[in-house]
Amino acid sequence: MLFGQMKLVEKDLPMENEITILSVEKKKTAYQVITSQGDYILDEDIILRYYVFKDKVFSGKDFKKILSDQDITKNLQKVIRYLKYGARSEAEIKKYLGDGKGWVIIKKRLTDLGYIDDVRYAKTIVDYYIRSRKGPSFIQQTLFEKKVSKKIIDQALLVYTDEIEQDVIRHLLLKEQQKNQDKPIAKQKQLIISKLIRNGFSLSKITHELNEIDLVDQSGPKLRSDYEKLLRKFSMQSLDQNEQHARIVSSLLAKGYDYQAIRQVMKTESLFE
Repeated sequence: MLFGQMKLVEKDLPMENEITILSVEKKKTAYQVITSQGDYILDEDIILRYYVFKDKVFSGKDFKKILSDQDITKNLQKVIRYLKYGARSEAEIKKYLGDGKGWVIIKKRLTDLGYIDDVRYAKTIVDYYIRSRKGPSFIQQTLFEKKVSKKIIDQALLVYTDEIEQDVIRHLLLKEQQKNQDKPIAKQKQLIISKLIRNGFSLSKITHELNEIDLVDQSGPKLRSDYEKLLRKFSMQSLDQNEQHARIVSSLLAKGYDYQAIRQVMKTESLFE
């Protein structure tokens, strides 16, 4: 880790030593610098900033500063590459780099460049997840896990109004309504509520909107298929007919089918009297 390398530099380069530059050679995007104390790889901006040229002599203290700035430059480049894959919170960036000497300087430079801004980051996340049909609780938890402050999270979520949440829930309900018509109404409601709660919406708002739509039950073919599978399963067991039927009914009820629909499919109404 770069911060660890900086500690080794401090140990290996006593302040009173003078460091003489023996040669400076271009190596692809950086420079190999051979000194009287060892070899180093420095970026071009470090070379130009400190005038690192052949035969120049630096004090141990000054050369440690050069190496420290080189590590900071490398970390900045590392962060910028990391951020190409998406915006990150301050805590994520710090964790990615690792704690240690130099973070204060790196943080300031990244802030000046606009790479660290948790207020803007939180707004970006809220906007993204609203468009992705996620609820306020999901977004809040996501930002909390990124270690964004509660104050910033609460402020960013102000744009997620009740009207917007209502529209998002309605959109999802219509989508789920179409997808689950082959299941009984009770099962449809269970699946829809569970999914929307996972997506970060409150139970009260889900149930309110759910009561406003008409779910369509087209579970007849699926009920018959499930009944026939259970009939085959229990027919292979040593059960009398009443016990067999009781287990079938229990299993179908557990799947959410309506009791009367089960009776009709089994065509054994006399068993239920």
